Amino acid sequence: MTISWERFWCRVLFKEFIKHFRKMNDEQIVRDIRQSMDDLEDMVADTDTFGSQMVRWSLERAEEPFATAARENGKKGGRPRKNPSGPMPSEKEPVLDYAAERELDEADAYNCWYVTVKERGGFDADGNPVNDWKAFVVKWCDTAARNRMKKGKQQ
Repeated sequence: MTISWERFWCRVLFKEFIKHFRKMNDEQIVRDIRQSMDDLEDMVADTDTFGSQMVRWSLERAEEPFATAARENGKKGGRPRKNPSGPMPSEKEPVLDYAAERELDEADAYNCWYVTVKERGGFDADGNPVNDWKAFVVKWCDTAARNRMKKGKQQ
C-alpha cells in the first residue's frame, strides 16, 4: 500500500497549518478538515489504530454545540473559557473564601473585590465587565504580590 502523506497535516509546520486555515471561512475549514478525516479514515483499515481513534474523536467534537464557539467570541481563533465563574459577587465573602481556598493574600483579595465592585461597579481597569471573577482575583493577587516584591527590592 502506497501512502501519499502530503495529503495530511502530519508533516506540515504548525505555522503553515494555521496560515492555511486563516484564509478560509468557517464552512471551508469544516469542509477541508472533514475531507482530510475522510481520506485518513479510508486509508486506515484497522479501526483500533491511534489514527482511527483520533478521527472518531474529531468527528464527535465537530458535532458538539461549542465547536463554533471559538469564532463567536469575536476573535480569529482561540477557544472559549472552560468554566468562567461569572461576574464579581456583590458580597465579599465568596471572594475571601476563594482566596483562603487558593491561599491568596486576604487583603489583596478584599482590595480586588472592593475596587472592582464598590468603585468600578463590576468592571476592570479598562472598563470591561469582569466575566470570570475567580481568574480576575488570582491575577489581581499575583500582581499585587509581584509589586510588593519589586518595591521591597528597590528600597
